[in-house]
Amino acid sequence: MGPPDLVPQPRNPFSKINLAEGNVWPDWSTGFTSRSGAETLHMELQALSVRLLSLLAVFLKKPPDYFTSYSRNSISTLRFLHYPAITPPSPQQELCCTTHTDSGILTLLHQDSTGGLEVLTADGEWIGAPYIPDSVVVNVGDLMTKVSGGRFKATYHRVRSSPGKGRYSVPFFFEPGLDCILTSIDGKDGEGIHYGQHVLEKMKGWIEFRDLEKDKGIVELVEEIGEGVE
Repeated sequence: MGPPDLVPQPRNPFSKINLAEGNVWPDWSTGFTSRSGAETLHMELQALSVRLLSLLAVFLKKPPDYFTSYSRNSISTLRFLHYPAITPPSPQQELCCTTHTDSGILTLLHQDSTGGLEVLTADGEWIGAPYIPDSVVVNVGDLMTKVSGGRFKATYHRVRSSPGKGRYSVPFFFEPGLDCILTSIDGKDGEGIHYGQHVLEKMKGWIEFRDLEKDKGIVELVEEIGEGVE
């Protein structure tokens, strides 16, 4: 789900993607009663992300409000994930989420007690990131690595299957606004990164959007954004 206060934008008629669409909720008649809780969680994690960014800014010897523009019209995403139990256990499905780094700024993760999350250390060793009650796992994404001039490293991570057990996790991906321009604090990476263009390019590598290259509306939007950045 996206921000509760997001102002929906019309979708390009030639595209199936709208990065600024409103949330779609189940009908109340189905017994769904979790909307207010989900919206509250989104707002609280957004506020926590903004606070963390202010601390990171100070570490980088910048003013606490250095990253304030990132939260303007933010399209941060909250996801509710379930990894079903694999029964019987299969060696071919040892990992239920393969090795990757997150593409954005920050990820805040709530996980259950099942375990399975692993991170790669600087020494090349995989270690567990165990469940700790009343805690949130904080992960740095690829864009924060670029913005910080490499001072903060995006963490490679994966999720190992737990034989016979399912797993629930709730990741919150802090994302800037679509029109936000991100630049390295060192000014060494050339022109800034337009977040809207960045995320559309990234989506082409996601399995659920693997036909994005054929999406006429997305091609037009990326080209339009690219022209606007220059």
